[in-house]
Amino acid sequence: MKKLFFRLLCFSTGLAILSFGYTLIMHAGLGSDSFGMLIQGISIKTGITIGRGSQLINLTVVLIVLVWNRKPTGVGTFIIMFGLGLFMDLYLSVLPVGVPLAVNVLFLAVGIIAAGFGIALTIISDMGASPVDCLMLLLSTKLNASIATVRIIMEITIALAGWLLGGTAGLGTILASLFIGPAINTSLKAFKKVK
Repeated sequence: MKKLFFRLLCFSTGLAILSFGYTLIMHAGLGSDSFGMLIQGISIKTGITIGRGSQLINLTVVLIVLVWNRKPTGVGTFIIMFGLGLFMDLYLSVLPVGVPLAVNVLFLAVGIIAAGFGIALTIISDMGASPVDCLMLLLSTKLNASIATVRIIMEITIALAGWLLGGTAGLGTILASLFIGPAINTSLKAFKKVK
């Protein structure tokens, strides 16, 4: 029972933190992370909210992972699929707008760290990582490559697709693409030492 409680705590905390991290990156206005760009692009092209765009992307990625991996994912994957979008819309409704550049730079830095930390928490909960992180883990296994390397390649590829759809690119895009993967890797290593 204690183990299940710990897993639920890690998962729910991770979901809240990773959602907050991605929202901060996007809200900073310095260029979204790659998935934020893709979400923005879809939102621009379709008129749906950022949260709904996130849900649409997550559903698509879950279907890809299920078809390619042919193994079920954890229940957490489906919770994240919808919960991430809900959290993002909630956070966007309360974050301040029109803040100085220094605050936006802080939003970006904290967002990158929070996203990596939150993702690592959902992974160690073993309840099912986010759809995008399931794809990252699957690619890492299939390609026998580090999580950091796979994530950087994914970030750059998705950023290009997001940019083509009209998502906001900038310094934040580059920094998020380069540092979310290492933030996940570092957090996972730290959690393994604590175990």
